[in-house]
Amino acid sequence: MLPLIVKVHYHWGSNFHRTDMPNTKSFLAICYIASGLFSCSSPQTSNYLSELQMETMEGQKIEEVQGKATLVNVWATWCKPCLTEMPSLEQAYQTLKAEGYQFLAASPEETGTIQKFAERKNIGLPLAKINRSLEQMNIYALPYTFVLNAEGEKIYEHQGALAWDAPEQLDTLRALLK
Repeated sequence: MLPLIVKVHYHWGSNFHRTDMPNTKSFLAICYIASGLFSCSSPQTSNYLSELQMETMEGQKIEEVQGKATLVNVWATWCKPCLTEMPSLEQAYQTLKAEGYQFLAASPEETGTIQKFAERKNIGLPLAKINRSLEQMNIYALPYTFVLNAEGEKIYEHQGALAWDAPEQLDTLRALLK
């Protein structure tokens, strides 16, 4: 984002009064809007995965995609839409892992909570724990899924539940490999 610089000049001896200053709330609102007009989004860099501060259930840091396209599904044990889409996500994983994809089902919950839930529900996806808050990741609704290419750049994202094993969705994921 480009910085927005505002200069206020005060001249000694002038008849400058407090009433001459703009309303602070209005001024801040204008600055906020103006900063959005000049913001630029850049592609996610190859260290995006390491920025998420994820680890395996065994506590090993996950910092790179190891040369494979990686689908990361952010979920939680209390999220009903997450649990509804989980079987289709597992089926997509079984279908696409031989084609070069790796999958991670990542949760911000405690490792023990994730493991117990996965055992109870017989979840067959590779699991990860996120060590950042969802707000720090700009995730405000679950499930949230994104795909990183083999270089670790974010190339796809989706907020909300999907039928991941539907033919059209599998075709979309396959097209991302090209």
